[in-house]
Amino acid sequence: MLFALKRGFELSSSNKRLRSTAALLAAGSVIGLGAIVFAAFAASPVIARQMDEWRLLPRPELVTQLYFTDYRQLPAAAAAGTEQTVLFTVRNLEYQTTTYRYTIIAVAEDDKTEYLVGDGIFTLAHDSSLATSKPVTLLPLKGRVAIRVNLEYEGIAQGNSTPVAQTQSIHYWTTVRIMAGTKAKTIAPDRPSSEKERTREGS
Repeated sequence: MLFALKRGFELSSSNKRLRSTAALLAAGSVIGLGAIVFAAFAASPVIARQMDEWRLLPRPELVTQLYFTDYRQLPAAAAAGTEQTVLFTVRNLEYQTTTYRYTIIAVAEDDKTEYLVGDGIFTLAHDSSLATSKPVTLLPLKGRVAIRVNLEYEGIAQGNSTPVAQTQSIHYWTTVRIMAGTKAKTIAPDRPSSEKERTREGS
């Protein structure tokens, strides 16, 4: 009798394992079938477009890359009135042709004075890049000066479906050496920004 009970317990355990395995196989089959049906529907342009609008399909990351082309060559110091070249690269990964506007600003260390020293505009197709080389002249600002590149464009931000205005900026620091007989400027002169000089409000 004990043998019969033991045998019955073993059979019961075996049946439970079989039922568990069958349930897992059934669940896997349903998931696999669902994936096939999902892929078949997504292959239809109309359905795929609707699913994309509902954000049910994965989307590529849209981004613009902005960086100094060779950060190892950024000048640590320069004499006031001399010219140096700002070299930066923009890469378009927005999955659309994008127009970029940039400005190059020299900002005094006290953060009160800034000068527009260069600007420009260009257009890039998706997955293309442009290395821009811009000569700028350093004015006799006192102390260290940040050379900042500001980039403006319209791109599709995370969570949006239409392009919106976006900005990026990068900068590096350089020390402006004031030559003998040159007066350092601590505030911007009264000249309009159209003449490539401007002072921040509150300076």
